[in-house]
Amino acid sequence: MSSQQESKHLLHTVFQSIGHVLFPACCPGCGNRLPPHTAICLSCMRCIETPEPHVLIEQLQRLPVPAPFEHVFALGYFRQGNRLQHIHRALKYGNRPDLGNVLGRWIGHRLQDEPFVASVTAIIPIPLARTRQLERGYNQSVRLAQGIAEVISVPVFQDILIRHRATRTQTRLHRDARWKNVADAFSVAPGPMLPQGVLMLVDDILTSGATATAAGLVLQQAGYSRLSLVTLGFAQD
Repeated sequence: MSSQQESKHLLHTVFQSIGHVLFPACCPGCGNRLPPHTAICLSCMRCIETPEPHVLIEQLQRLPVPAPFEHVFALGYFRQGNRLQHIHRALKYGNRPDLGNVLGRWIGHRLQDEPFVASVTAIIPIPLARTRQLERGYNQSVRLAQGIAEVISVPVFQDILIRHRATRTQTRLHRDARWKNVADAFSVAPGPMLPQGVLMLVDDILTSGATATAAGLVLQQAGYSRLSLVTLGFAQD
């Protein structure tokens, strides 16, 4: 490193340190101050409860069509006002794409104990509609997928699954309406098949499971018979 580069690096470090003193970062989950280079506090990480797989499967079974997933995993329960909800809000609406990578790595470490992960050959994030992607500037599911990929060393494919029409927000729709809203929203891009194995779909929140199931079914119809679903949160109804 040249002396000029060293000086620039030193200045960057100094300004960064001053910034942490004058504008200390706060945890998106609880609002407490964070140490430098930390995105989520240890207290929030410890309080997140991971749902049992059978709870996730039971919710998916309420859809009008069978969900195509061999395995389902969610990092934590997503409830009104809980810490995971605050963290997710910062990720989705607070212009914090970095949180997606951090949370994805956290999910990846948790997935290392799941036997099905050894068979995963590709990670596919659920795509956003183009208008929402432009409004937000990033896809939170892509960020989560990238973080997971860093840990389990499986490639992310962003262009296999296509969201070819925008859909209404699912928030205020009941289960059947959610399914109708997304039933034909996805397609699979033409091209060579991905390596055989388990494809891992990644989404931010599993509520009814309609969106992930609609995406999974078109992948299944395209010849991908083995699918898993991984999400950050689970909103139990």
